Amino acid sequence: MKSFKYPIKFLSLVKIPITIGFFLGMPLNTQSLFAEEKSACSRAPSPGTQIMVTGPDSWKSLVTVWEPKDNDKFLTEKIELLKLKAAEEFLDYLGGVSTKLEIKQVQNNKGEIRESYTYERNIDWNGIKHILMSMKSFHCYDKDRIFVSGGWTSDSLKNANALVDLKKAQEELFNLEMLLGPDSKDSILYDKKIIKKFPKLYETDDPEYIRNAITYIKKVRGLKLK
Repeated sequence: MKSFKYPIKFLSLVKIPITIGFFLGMPLNTQSLFAEEKSACSRAPSPGTQIMVTGPDSWKSLVTVWEPKDNDKFLTEKIELLKLKAAEEFLDYLGGVSTKLEIKQVQNNKGEIRESYTYERNIDWNGIKHILMSMKSFHCYDKDRIFVSGGWTSDSLKNANALVDLKKAQEELFNLEMLLGPDSKDSILYDKKIIKKFPKLYETDDPEYIRNAITYIKKVRGLKLK
């Protein structure tokens, strides 16, 4: 039995090839995509992914997906699923979705050798968190169809990544506080030397500032550094 696997390379979540914007050359008007009425989809963008370069290191993107409406049952849920689908499509463009085609040779009941195909699509769920945080979504529906568009910019994705990194650093600081004992004499809050060196430890939005403080605290307290 033979097995053939064809993985697709996982790319960076932040870097986007800026050349594609010049090939598409499509303006992205995300402020007036749809009409006021949710039942009017005449201004909905065409399904697919659009990328436009807005500067030397900046871009904006629009992903539009749709599905038949059928009826109003589960309408809200269908819209939310389409938002997730738009996010997945954008993550796929960034390389955050890997696919694998596996071909196996199997023998059927008649003794004949046939090829069996298995297709897997694996999503980086940790990466899609950044995509959902930074997405601005729009939707509309008429009697037949539901359209959802997700919009992103280089700044929105950068801000989402920064917030996730900040929350991670704050969690690392919290775990260190729990280890030292938040109400004991060993607490960081009662250590004047630490507070003097890092006066903005509990105010900063700079994750590197917090991590530098964590490294310093571990050193002076004799804790193991990772």
